[in-house]
Amino acid sequence: VAWRRRPLAAWPVALGSLTVVFSYFIAPAMNAERSGSGFVGQMLTQVKPDEELALVAYKEQFLLYLDRPTVNFGHRRWLEGPQESYDASAWLNAAPNRVLLVPTDQLKPCLTQNATQAGRSSDEDWYLVRGPAAADCAQKGDARRAIHYAYKPR
Repeated sequence: VAWRRRPLAAWPVALGSLTVVFSYFIAPAMNAERSGSGFVGQMLTQVKPDEELALVAYKEQFLLYLDRPTVNFGHRRWLEGPQESYDASAWLNAAPNRVLLVPTDQLKPCLTQNATQAGRSSDEDWYLVRGPAAADCAQKGDARRAIHYAYKPR
């Protein structure tokens, strides 16, 4: 009706209608699988409170649902080949009570020992790896590349 009588008024009406439809019908249908919240919640139940958690080749959406401080080794490290896995191996072997969250494609050759499946998200299987990592990989890595993120409750 607004389009025929007042075309300029039709845009705000259409935009407002789309906003209401998205807010009440589409956004709530985005379930835990699509958002990553279900996976992160399940994964965190497998990590002991006294363990330090690090993420390797992680999805940024995971950061939204974490309930503790974490460590990662930088963004877009896939450009450097296996170096992120080497750095993660060095970090893992540097102290006890550390665990890595790793996607399947980052497990070989460094992190295949002591890997347990954490779940599936973003069309990938994810594993929790507890030390030790392969010694030759840890020697090629630099544990100082670890970036520590503090947890800020909402």
